[in-house]
Amino acid sequence: MSSEPVTVAVLGSCISRDVFNTRFNQGYKAMWECRLLQNQSSLIAMMSPPVPFSDVDYGDALGAYARMQVRRDTSREFLDELRAAQPSYLIVDFFGDVHFGLLDLGDDTYVTNNRWMLWKTDWYRSRSDAGELVPVRMEDDTERYLALWREALARLVAFVHEHLPDTTVVVHRGRNAERWLGQQNGSPKPLLSRKKLFKIDIERLNEHWRMLDDIACAVDGWQSIDLTDREYLSFKGHPWGVFYVHYTLDYYDEFLAALNAVHLGSLFEEGTVERGMVTQLADARADRHRELGAHVARVRTLQQRVRQLRAELEAATRRPDPLAHRIGRRVRRRLAR
Repeated sequence: MSSEPVTVAVLGSCISRDVFNTRFNQGYKAMWECRLLQNQSSLIAMMSPPVPFSDVDYGDALGAYARMQVRRDTSREFLDELRAAQPSYLIVDFFGDVHFGLLDLGDDTYVTNNRWMLWKTDWYRSRSDAGELVPVRMEDDTERYLALWREALARLVAFVHEHLPDTTVVVHRGRNAERWLGQQNGSPKPLLSRKKLFKIDIERLNEHWRMLDDIACAVDGWQSIDLTDREYLSFKGHPWGVFYVHYTLDYYDEFLAALNAVHLGSLFEEGTVERGMVTQLADARADRHRELGAHVARVRTLQQRVRQLRAELEAATRRPDPLAHRIGRRVRRRLAR
C-alpha cells in the first residue's frame, strides 16, 4: 500500500478532468494526482502526424489558454508527455470526436475541428478561404468516421502496450444532457430551449457517443465507468455555465467513487476476501445508483403526465359549453329580429 496519491492522466474533456478539480471534488488531491490533460481533441487527430503551427498562424484573436489548446492539439506533444509521466491510469472520453469531428489536411493528417479555438486562428481562416480544409464528421459519414476512428484506437492501444505497460486505461462513457436546472428547486427545462446554446441533435450525438464507447470498452484489459443509467442535468450554477456536458456536481463525486472502486479492486488478487469486499462495495454503489436513476425516471414520467393533464384541463376550460352555445345562438337570433 502507498501513502502517495495515485497518478492519472486525461485524454478527453472536462467531463473527466473536472473530477480532479477542487471546485468539483474538494478532497481529491489526498488520493489522486492528475498529471496531464489533453483537452477536447479528436482521437483520430491525436493519433495522426503532427501539424506544423508557427507563431504567425495563431493570429491575434486567441488568449494564452486558447493558444495552448491549439498548440497541444496540433503538436501531439501529449503523447511524449504521457511516455514521460507513466501514470497509473489514463482516462479517455470521446467528447472531441462527438462534438467537433475533424479537418482532413491530406496525407492521413487531421486536426480537431474545434470551433471554439481553432476557428479563431489565422491558420484556419486562410486555409478555409483557400478551400484546403475538408470537414469530416460522424453525422455526415458515420461509416468513414468509424473506420478512421477504429484505426486511431488501434494505434492508441499499441502505444499504451509499448510505452505504458503499467498504465490502466479507463473509458469514461459520456452523454449529452437533455435538460437543465435554472434554479435549485425549479423544474428542469429542455437544454435546446436555451437561446444562446449551440444547437445539436442530442439523441443522435448520444448514439454516436455510445458507439465509440462500445468499441473502446471491448479492448482487452481496458476498464470503464458508466454513469449513463441515471439522468444528470446541467445547471445554472455550474462553474463553466450551462452546457451539454456540464453536469450537476453529484456527477463528479459519483465518478470519483467509481474510479476509487476500480483502483481498490486492482490491489487484491481475484478470489481474495479483500477483493470480494471491494466488489461488494462497488456493487452496492452501482445498485444504489441504478435505484436513484429508476426513481428519477419515474418522477420524470409522472411530471410529464401532470403536464399533459394540465394541458387537457386548460383546453377543456377554453372549449365552449354546448348548451350555453345553443342558448346564446337563440338569444342572438331573437335580438336580430
